[in-house]
Amino acid sequence: MKIIVSDAGPLIGLAKTGYLYLLKEIFSEVLIPLAVYQELKLTDDRPGSRSLNKAVEQEKWIRVCKIDSLNSKLLLTLDRGETEAIILAKKRRNLILMDEIKGRKAAKKEGLAVIGTGRLLIAAKEKGLILNVTSVLNDLNNSGYRLSSKLCDKIKLISGE
Repeated sequence: MKIIVSDAGPLIGLAKTGYLYLLKEIFSEVLIPLAVYQELKLTDDRPGSRSLNKAVEQEKWIRVCKIDSLNSKLLLTLDRGETEAIILAKKRRNLILMDEIKGRKAAKKEGLAVIGTGRLLIAAKEKGLILNVTSVLNDLNNSGYRLSSKLCDKIKLISGE
């Protein structure tokens, strides 16, 4: 199993909908930089906070990693969490989970392999962890986590739905 670095968005979306466990089933460990950890707001009482807190603080399969230095060039166009996630993934030579378009482009420019929540759902279906991606995409959408309709259609097509 692989290790992946994640941005906050996919973690929050998956946690809010009850699908955070998919990351644990597909990857041996999820790494996040401190800025992403702070974005998760684990002490807030909001949907998904408890499962994220459990994964980070109790089960520790989501692990917080310190970043030694920031690339100020990335900070010109990205938020701190995306920037730190890219730096961490590059330093550790890991795959990165990110949905935000600017962040994905920057990560690819840095030579990183990038997947999004959609690709994660396709992998989950292939492994038999979910029956279909359509219902998960609907749950994400209903929770306020937005993936474009064009992207959702592509994900469904790839997964045979």
